[in-house]
Amino acid sequence: MKIFILGVCLLCFIFKSHAQQNDEKAFYQQRLEKFKRIKKVGVGLTAVGGVALCAGLILAANDDADDLSTNPYSNQKDEGLSPGEITAISSVFLIGPGIPLWIVGSQGESKYRTKLRTVSLKPSIKSHSVAIALTFKF
Repeated sequence: MKIFILGVCLLCFIFKSHAQQNDEKAFYQQRLEKFKRIKKVGVGLTAVGGVALCAGLILAANDDADDLSTNPYSNQKDEGLSPGEITAISSVFLIGPGIPLWIVGSQGESKYRTKLRTVSLKPSIKSHSVAIALTFKF
């Protein structure tokens, strides 16, 4: 009778631990998706900011060349910023948060990707024994 109760308790423990393992995998999968989204947003902001920076610098360089070609003896500068300068300056507000988001997303994604692969708790039921295998990969 004691062996029967021990076997029932052991089976309950195995099923509970297996359910807990699925909860952990679901949590790791959810976190992995979150960090993938963060990484994608970071890459997008950085790419758009880089393109805006290049376009702004090109527009600013062409604007200065146009000012000199119309009147080379004029020393007066327009008050205010040209569209190229505004574009180049505003691109910093895209690149600035884009790079840290990209880094944080990549690190978090790799962290949870390895955790998703490394933790496993498997019950092993054979004809003459019952065992639980807990494995970690480093």
